[in-house]
Amino acid sequence: MSMVRAGWRWIDRGLWAPADPRVYALVRIGFSIAALANWAELFARRHEYFGSTSLIDMGLLLQQTAGVPYWSVFYFASSDIAVTTLFAVAGIATVALGLGYQRRLAAVLVYVWHVSYAHAGFPILHGWDSVLRVYAFLLVVSPLPATWSLDSRLHHARPPSTAPPMYGLRLMQWQLAVIYLGTVWLKVDDVGWRHGDVVALFQMSIYSRTPNAMWLAYSPMLTNLLTWASLAIETSVVFLLASARWRAMGLVLGLALHGSIAVSTTLTSFSLAILAPYASFLTSCDLDQARSVAGRTWARLSR
Repeated sequence: MSMVRAGWRWIDRGLWAPADPRVYALVRIGFSIAALANWAELFARRHEYFGSTSLIDMGLLLQQTAGVPYWSVFYFASSDIAVTTLFAVAGIATVALGLGYQRRLAAVLVYVWHVSYAHAGFPILHGWDSVLRVYAFLLVVSPLPATWSLDSRLHHARPPSTAPPMYGLRLMQWQLAVIYLGTVWLKVDDVGWRHGDVVALFQMSIYSRTPNAMWLAYSPMLTNLLTWASLAIETSVVFLLASARWRAMGLVLGLALHGSIAVSTTLTSFSLAILAPYASFLTSCDLDQARSVAGRTWARLSR
């Protein structure tokens, strides 16, 4: 019984301990930025993907998914005007979530949006679409405190007397661990990753901003180093973020990896979608320290 009680206390502390509401606000804002960037990419091709003359045959899609409980608002609105209207609603909801206006309603609308376009256009999906969809759901079921929100300013809401529970942040942390470690598990079985050739090949792919650049192909040692370094970062970054002592290193390495991907490739939405959950690992001490450093830096620059 003592082991059961100890286990329950560990779960209670891990899931229901008080969390800093600023951390939830940072995740909400970071997610909204990533979701809006992805929305902008889809908006530019909305008629090609979802309109009346789209590349995806909605009738055939419905036949192929007969009996499967998929659902999408695009099943009921496929004209160009209707598609643009749905995109407008989704964009407004995403901005509202980031600004903290009608937070819970905005979160639900954003989740419905991600489910809808994923079910209607799964032939054009990428990995980050799944990441955004999962984190949209986690925001729906997580506390959404009024900290750093338009709601608090419009309604002059007082800070809550009790801090929000930790469980939402824990779910986000565990989800990021599953994403990274699952990705590493798949990559170590790939010959290109084991031989260290992937970075050079990827920089010459259709996703590269400079697909004709061959210099990495002629630098095998550098290619091997970058490939294996990215794999090492993906393996370790979650553990570094979970450690108070090594969290700063995890943030720097993660930003370096995904920042370089965003700069050198067209996968900016992917980098933003992966980086947004990093904020879930932050604590009150981290935020207070960052605020202090920013204040001192600003004071020096203002002299």
